[in-house]
Amino acid sequence: MSSVSARTTDADRIEAAGVVGAGGAGFPTHIKARGAADVVIANGVECEPVLAKDKAIMRARPDDVAQGLAVMMGCVGASRGIIAVKRKNSREVDAMKAAARAYANVTVAEVGDYYPAGDEHVLVYELTGRVVPAGGIPLRAGAVVSNVETLLNVANAVRDGAPVTHKYVTVAGEVKRPGTFRAPVGASLAQLIEAAGGVRESLGGRFEVLLDGPMMGKALPPGQDLSAVPVTKTMSGVILLPSGHPLIAGRKQSMESQVRLARSACVQCTHCTDLCPRRLLGHPLRPHLIMRNLGYMRPRLPQDLERYPELMTAALCSECGVCNLVCPMGLAPGHINADIKRGMADARLKWTGQSGGEIVHSARPGRLMPSSRIVARLGLARYATTCEELVEL
Repeated sequence: MSSVSARTTDADRIEAAGVVGAGGAGFPTHIKARGAADVVIANGVECEPVLAKDKAIMRARPDDVAQGLAVMMGCVGASRGIIAVKRKNSREVDAMKAAARAYANVTVAEVGDYYPAGDEHVLVYELTGRVVPAGGIPLRAGAVVSNVETLLNVANAVRDGAPVTHKYVTVAGEVKRPGTFRAPVGASLAQLIEAAGGVRESLGGRFEVLLDGPMMGKALPPGQDLSAVPVTKTMSGVILLPSGHPLIAGRKQSMESQVRLARSACVQCTHCTDLCPRRLLGHPLRPHLIMRNLGYMRPRLPQDLERYPELMTAALCSECGVCNLVCPMGLAPGHINADIKRGMADARLKWTGQSGGEIVHSARPGRLMPSSRIVARLGLARYATTCEELVEL
């Protein structure tokens, strides 16, 4: 599959099968397959707390993941492939090492248990020593990063011509039988929750639903008809939490409310900036200065964005949520950044600052956020180790 015609054919098959990023972003995989890179990284790190679908895939389908990685390497002309797995996940590490033996230029890299180790910018730096330029994508650092489920789908598409019809989804939280489910795309959340044994009676019907991970996921509106919400190609998790859980409450604040709180309560401690994963990679993102601009300059959003270049650096935010977690005042700089990014998109504005030549912060190794601390601070310890059983829906 090394010839140009074979590369084109594989990319066409990936496109015809409807393969998109299964880790949440949904970027069309055939576009990545038509790029050029010297390394392809299979992302099995799964750094979001509670989620376990990638681990289930690596245990059940390691050979397919490795085959999909080899296909993508052929597509982009990469000379090596790296399968990234957390060191603590020994079963998955062993499974992927066994699968990688079939390919001379594929290795398994064991990464630390911190958040967000699975962020593609972070992963490229950890595994290659290269920094993806601010505002850029891994291709600018000669890398392609694809989730292990995406690569499973790539293997199915190229080998069998099979379209993407199913999605692996972790169902966790206040359900009776939490686990990871292989569900048809288009199945309803109600069906998924029923397959997980239904909602615990102790909640008395008072619960709310968080889609995808607890750090980056979205809360459904209260009272949402779950039978009308479908499983999508990008859905990774369904987490049921008691009504009033802090994770849900923080996501209900309007932009106006968040800005008002920022003006009155932000003490400019710089914790959000000091621990920002993108800032630690040398990107010019300083959440505390975005908060300062909102508090003291009182710009109108999005009308005044172009007048305040610091606000437009919000475009560099990965929305990982670390800043929200460490703010001593309980503010949410990450949510504000996300709202600014949406405003920029609506106004068709782009960050136009300088990128390239980023210098990684010397204190970065000591500022990585352990996953165990994330779980404890989110109040999710009781849900964190109960979702690894794989069930066919």
